[in-house]
Amino acid sequence: MTLGTLFSPYAWILIILAAVIIFGPKRLPELGRGLGRTINEFKKGLDADDKPEKK
Repeated sequence: MTLGTLFSPYAWILIILAAVIIFGPKRLPELGRGLGRTINEFKKGLDADDKPEKK
């Protein structure tokens, strides 16, 4: 699979369909929220690493 075919609409439809089949439609929003929180915490951690600590 090349990078060009990964971004095709057909590939995204297959990925979303597989996610719905595996996790179910009720669980997907919960997984999305958890992933979003994880990304936000990671970004906060990177930002805190760049700033010096105040004492």
